Amino acid sequence: FTGSFTDNRDSHVYGTIKIGSQVWMTENLVFTSTGSYSYGDNASNDADYGRLYEWAFVQAAIPTGWHLPTDDEWKTLETELGMPASDLNITGESTPRGTDQGTQMKSGGSSGLNFPMAGYRDGSSYFSININTYLWVNTDEGGGNIFRRKINISSPSCFRFTNSVDTFAISVRLVKNQ
Repeated sequence: FTGSFTDNRDSHVYGTIKIGSQVWMTENLVFTSTGSYSYGDNASNDADYGRLYEWAFVQAAIPTGWHLPTDDEWKTLETELGMPASDLNITGESTPRGTDQGTQMKSGGSSGLNFPMAGYRDGSSYFSININTYLWVNTDEGGGNIFRRKINISSPSCFRFTNSVDTFAISVRLVKNQ
């Protein structure tokens, strides 16, 4: 099941796909708001990669009817894509988990989610475009450490880790409210 959603705030049309019981956007959020950035401060990157958001401003950028997925919602998606239950709770920014779920999620992958390698912003510098994508997860491990997902261009894994929010700005992918 594929469809679309039009954000009435800026008229941007997002592709959507239903995987299991969840409806995911098939592109990263591109809404321009406080605390969001174009990779390299170049707005022409938004169409391919989406914008990068600071944690403190993520919720304000989300359109009505959608939300930032929790760690459990990510694990539901990963299960639908065939990740073994024994791998779901593995953490580590470079610790492999699953089989080929990261490959399925990448642009052109079999899931239809089409995650681009959008890189990230730290302070006022940009890193890792076309190499990694980092995504906010709506789950706080405690002490200000927020879960994230990372997909790497040359790895089949979808990495799960926590880190402080510091001055990072990373991608946002949304799930439709049920």
